[in-house]
Amino acid sequence: MDNKKPFYKLKGYLAENGIKQRDLAKQIGMSEVSLSQKINRAGSTFTIDEVKKICEVLGISADDFFLTQSFQKWEMEVV
Repeated sequence: MDNKKPFYKLKGYLAENGIKQRDLAKQIGMSEVSLSQKINRAGSTFTIDEVKKICEVLGISADDFFLTQSFQKWEMEVV
């Protein structure tokens, strides 16, 4: 079963802050199409380097925008 959900928090953050995907894509050196596909999980997923660039440009935390709740829960149980 494929349960890849779009990065809703990231999409919401962009919308709330008036940030266009094309502008973010340009800032991180990615095509607008590639960024859109990755945000919507319609293609490949973000690489670690891409996540780092997005977080740096937007001033956000990867923990809040890219990790699933199940992963965060698992990480807390392991620590």
